[in-house]
Amino acid sequence: MNQPAFTKKSAPKIKNWEPIKPLSPKVQYAFDLIRQTLADGREHMTKEFQEVFKEHDLLFRYFHQAIAEMKPYIQMTNRGRGGAFYKLKSPQTPPETRAERHPDVARSSAVAQGKAPLHAQSLREKVDVAVPGYDPIVAIAEIANDEATPVAVRLECHRDIAKYMIPQVKAVDITTDDQPIALSFKWEGD
Repeated sequence: MNQPAFTKKSAPKIKNWEPIKPLSPKVQYAFDLIRQTLADGREHMTKEFQEVFKEHDLLFRYFHQAIAEMKPYIQMTNRGRGGAFYKLKSPQTPPETRAERHPDVARSSAVAQGKAPLHAQSLREKVDVAVPGYDPIVAIAEIANDEATPVAVRLECHRDIAKYMIPQVKAVDITTDDQPIALSFKWEGD
């Protein structure tokens, strides 16, 4: 019988104590199958999961146990007799796919990671542990190109990305020793 990582006696100061329950291998396998299926960011029906579980010779009851463990990360809609639709609440595109889609951004973020100050590098490492391969610029670009996002949010995302991709013009101050300056402008194309 599996023992919890700590007991009530060994951890008396912890409020709302619950023992840690490891997942059984089959539930963990079901968990991985569900996560792989939902990785594309689309909604999937219960029937699709039934087919996936059938292909992998796994009983469908493990699906329900795995879904119960994944509840904070999954959005379930249209629940009824025929099943439901499942979708990840915030799907993350794998880093390899993002690098293939946007090679210039991947290259620039790799360069930026090498030149960051020490405190920024430690923060970046913490974020990378929590969300492997996370790149905020690529994430903003994905939101900007998602047609389900409201237009105002998409516009703001495009503005944010433009700051990093298009050089901005700086104002120039001209100072003289009280002498007039003659400026001439020549327009091309007229």
